[in-house]
Amino acid sequence: MTIKKAVDKIKKVFHWIIEDDNSLIVICEAFTIVTVINSYMMVSGTDNPKIGRFAYIHLLIRLAIVSVCVVIWDYESVFQAIKKTLTTLKNIKCISKSGIKKIYQNVLAHKFASICIVYTLSIVMICLVMIFSSGIYVPKGGEGLYFNLLLLFAFISITVFFIYISERIKSLFRRNRKL
Repeated sequence: MTIKKAVDKIKKVFHWIIEDDNSLIVICEAFTIVTVINSYMMVSGTDNPKIGRFAYIHLLIRLAIVSVCVVIWDYESVFQAIKKTLTTLKNIKCISKSGIKKIYQNVLAHKFASICIVYTLSIVMICLVMIFSSGIYVPKGGEGLYFNLLLLFAFISITVFFIYISERIKSLFRRNRKL
């Protein structure tokens, strides 16, 4: 067996475990898992919390490292995912009621991926704001930042869980009108 065939088989097993061919989602999932584990380590005292602006730069560097690892590992899927995403974005004229409904259904169908995407995008936005707010606010970072990252993950997870539960309750009432 050649090395290329062995790597292809490992990639198939990897995609079977992850259950997603979209590498952008894989990047978000890996970043979320690593960030939650690392945040817990920072809060528990296992690792030293990063302080100041470097804490936010460190989070963006972590995202870059995860992204590069996924690109190196499965570059073909990454380029296909980017092309598919760009094509989808070009076809969207505006967010309409049907678009929001589609997003809502997608969240219900892919709960963990949705949590990871929202979490990753939220962290990127927070980091960019904190890095570029140099004259207005001096970011502290530290243990408080990592505790808040854990709270953010919990909040997003609970929100998606409640959306799922509310949808299940609605479907129960739709099926049985006597309730």
